[in-house]
Amino acid sequence: MLFVSRMEREKGVLDAISVLKTLTEADARVRGVMVGGGSLEPEARRAAQSSRGRIEYLGALGRDALNREYARAAIVLMPSRFEGLGMVALEAQAAGTPVVGFDVDGLRDAVGAGGVLVPAGDLSALRVAASDLLEDPDRRAEAGARGREVVLAEHSWDRIGARLEEIYRSVT
Repeated sequence: MLFVSRMEREKGVLDAISVLKTLTEADARVRGVMVGGGSLEPEARRAAQSSRGRIEYLGALGRDALNREYARAAIVLMPSRFEGLGMVALEAQAAGTPVVGFDVDGLRDAVGAGGVLVPAGDLSALRVAASDLLEDPDRRAEAGARGREVVLAEHSWDRIGARLEEIYRSVT
């Protein structure tokens, strides 16, 4: 499981740590990775240090390293309280990795068929959704493929450029 974010409260860092700890302790096959920096970085480091190697905290990564993490993750965990566009969700899905997160603005628009959203703030539902998706490789692969397809069709630079061109034409 991968968590990528600014390490700030509104991004759900503490919830991510809770889910990562619970699921990595419950199943020895599950590993967690946290990427990003911010004011809650010490909490992320402590979670990794106390996990007996089951959670890694990698700090901030460059684009190539981050893309490798998206590609190797089974799921991306997004317990954000709100998102503008949900870039992490779009990046994850572009890599074919499904997203499990809270049903909030931004994620609701970004995730769609490429993952599972649960009621905002429902940590128990988030754990169950993540666990269920981890345990079902066929469902995970299907969600990853659907998410990638939608992101490439709706959020590619060509598609965004075409939309911007339409907007500019309509106002000129």
